[in-house]
Amino acid sequence: MPILTMVIFGLGATIGTLSLHQKKSKPKRRFARRTLPKTSSDKNNTPAVMEDTVATPNDNSGEAILARSFPLATLGVVSAVATLANPLFMLPATFICGVLTVPLLRDAIKKHQQHRHIATLLDSALIPTLVLLHQVVAASLVLLSISFSRRVLSKTYDRSRKSLSGILNTLPKKVWVLVDGVEVEVDYRRIKPGDTIVVNNNDLVPVDGAVISGEALIDQTMLTGEAVPAEKTIGDLVYAGTQVVSGRVFINVEKSGDDTHAGEVSSLILNAADRRTAVQERGEMVLEKSLPPILALAGVVGLTAGLTRALGVYFVCPGYSMRVLSPLSLLQSLRQSTEAGILIKDGRSLELIPDIDTVVFDKTGTLTDGELRVAQVVPVANVSSETILSLAAAAENTQTHPIARAIVNEANSECLDIDSLEATEYTISRGISARVSGYEVMVGSPGFLVDEGYEVTAFTHEQIQSLGKEGFTVVLVGINGVVSGLIALDQVIRPEARQAIADIKKRGMQTVIISGDAEAATQHMASQLGIDQFYAETLPGEKAELIKAMQAEGRKVCFIGDGINDAAALKQSNVSMSIRGSSTIAVDTAQIVLVNANLTLINQLFDIADNYEDIATYNTRLSIGLPLITLPSVLMGGGGVILVLAAHNLSMWSGVWRIFRTR
Repeated sequence: MPILTMVIFGLGATIGTLSLHQKKSKPKRRFARRTLPKTSSDKNNTPAVMEDTVATPNDNSGEAILARSFPLATLGVVSAVATLANPLFMLPATFICGVLTVPLLRDAIKKHQQHRHIATLLDSALIPTLVLLHQVVAASLVLLSISFSRRVLSKTYDRSRKSLSGILNTLPKKVWVLVDGVEVEVDYRRIKPGDTIVVNNNDLVPVDGAVISGEALIDQTMLTGEAVPAEKTIGDLVYAGTQVVSGRVFINVEKSGDDTHAGEVSSLILNAADRRTAVQERGEMVLEKSLPPILALAGVVGLTAGLTRALGVYFVCPGYSMRVLSPLSLLQSLRQSTEAGILIKDGRSLELIPDIDTVVFDKTGTLTDGELRVAQVVPVANVSSETILSLAAAAENTQTHPIARAIVNEANSECLDIDSLEATEYTISRGISARVSGYEVMVGSPGFLVDEGYEVTAFTHEQIQSLGKEGFTVVLVGINGVVSGLIALDQVIRPEARQAIADIKKRGMQTVIISGDAEAATQHMASQLGIDQFYAETLPGEKAELIKAMQAEGRKVCFIGDGINDAAALKQSNVSMSIRGSSTIAVDTAQIVLVNANLTLINQLFDIADNYEDIATYNTRLSIGLPLITLPSVLMGGGGVILVLAAHNLSMWSGVWRIFRTR
């Protein structure tokens, strides 16, 4: 019988070996008619073209075969259990064990070469040992457990990758390419650099490139966070994943597919999923470190109580399920964060976030949205505030800088008349002079009006100083040679900032502003938002030094910034975040990017990280504790290998349930 068993096992191993060397399926080709071009008048005799379909080759890695073999492994267990009714059922169970041992061995060799792990090699060697000892039920259970774990991990990984790389998944499958002056619809995969594509109203831009003809308004929210569509004309760059709101453009292709900016963003997310976290490495370390003492104990038990009990002792080795649960938990957390609009470039950041006790904000562009608003209009002569604002808006109506936009927007919101300009002269960074409906109007800094011959009274000086101490930017409005009023402007605080900071403080964290702005403006914003501490008039290099000083006090710092001058501070902090729409260097440096440009995502990220840590702790304790509980029973001969395997499976299934249950 042992000889027959090994022959059947060997036959199964031969079949398993052949399955590893199957040829990859060749991509099928199909003929398709080229779609009639939009601009061609010749609608007949359109030539046929060859198009390659996407062929998904068979993944013949050991891990992939084990993932696909779950039904076969289940059949093996059923057949093995059926031997209790009829011993002949042991033959198909043994054959299945042989088939699945080969991919298991291949997977074990690969992992040993990559990470020097011994455990998987021992697992693959134990299957034929169990079969030889007539422990076919135990061998089948081991293979079922491994196949189940590989299947769950593989499906979750594939599903998560599709979710994480959703930017590219939205791109059109067909695009219009200009060929010899004719627009031809072709497969997106056939685009190459140098082609000219045509993108029409409401279409997604499928490539990165420069506009060579036409003009359009393009919604870039997905990639830059800008709420207002950008106008693109000849020479402007456009990016894959953005959408033409109105217009029509011809684009010279520079990058397509994974090489585009959208593809790079997707790659960042997928790389985060591929990196090994400390939790995963800790689980594998527990497994590897526990092997020597367990093997020594198994050797002693084998000499005194037999090989079967020795195998039971070996399988007590803790941490097996962590090899599956750790990457599974990471993938789910990354998927949740991406669905919420949070880009995590490195999964290891999730393990650092629960230790954060200080959240530091840059001021401009992070707590504010980069725009200004009119806070007050203060008359200082016998002129109404409505007249001052209306004339100032008329003077600034043709300008595009933030102060002009704020004044014009305020006048529009109050439904004031904005008269047409008769003449205007703009001095960069100082102010503007204009003639509006017979009035000579001048809007600008106090120094600008003084230089132009306007007298600034003591009362006006007091108002300027008072508003300046409150953090306002002040411009003067002169009418017909007299300073008639002041307009106080304030930065527009993000509407969600107060709630986000309140939620952070509820967690017991300290909040700080570091800004290069004046002390009055920084202090004013800190008091508005309820922030604990602020540093003003800070140079770029000093920001990183302040972070370092906080860390020297034992604090764990999360810094959130958006500008080029924040790069050093982002690099120095324990966890760094940036907001979509920030400078390129800030987005590149930060570990985490808030894609939806909403500060409430910070607290949502903290929740995801806390949940990730809780699940990791739960799974670690379960995967170590349950198998160890069975050790006394194994040593006394009560249950052996089957009992230990049941404990491992229970810990793994419980861990999988916990991961997918929690949102």
